[in-house]
Amino acid sequence: MTHQTMPTGSASSETVRIDLADRSYDILIGENLLGQGNTFLHLPKASAALIVTNTTVAPLYELALKQALSAHYPVIHSVHLPDGESYKDWPTLNLIFDALLGLACDRMHGKGFYTGASGATYSGQFEENRFSGLGTYKWADGAEYRGAWSHSKMHGAGSYTAADGLQFVGTFYNGLYVSGTTHVAI
Repeated sequence: MTHQTMPTGSASSETVRIDLADRSYDILIGENLLGQGNTFLHLPKASAALIVTNTTVAPLYELALKQALSAHYPVIHSVHLPDGESYKDWPTLNLIFDALLGLACDRMHGKGFYTGASGATYSGQFEENRFSGLGTYKWADGAEYRGAWSHSKMHGAGSYTAADGLQFVGTFYNGLYVSGTTHVAI
């Protein structure tokens, strides 16, 4: 176990490293960590987060943690486990897996955010791993589509703006612009 004291906002905190070889992790200890934005800077980007807590800690900190995480994740789920050392076992771990599957965390469904390997992003509705409903797709080159989607294709009313500023506003069908108004950036 190693200790390191670091400033975080107005208060200081201490990082305690739990050394378990390939399963090592850090614990950050300090005052008002949930209220400090830089506490969560290291978290991975994702469309959802899962809080795993227990029946003793949840009433004390779950709401504050959800509020803090809402700046980073559009969807936040919680799993409440029984409290106590006797519940650190396989059946309790399965409760977490069951919750993840029950919340459809094994697929994109509902409102969310996606970042592709190219750096392109999509923010909006998903249905069974596909863009569906209203959403915004931003290509890495700066082009953007805002509007209706079906089966991951622009489909319905929308607005496409190319990287050079050329804009198509109107109706899209199966990924193609079919009617509307074209605007040229000057």
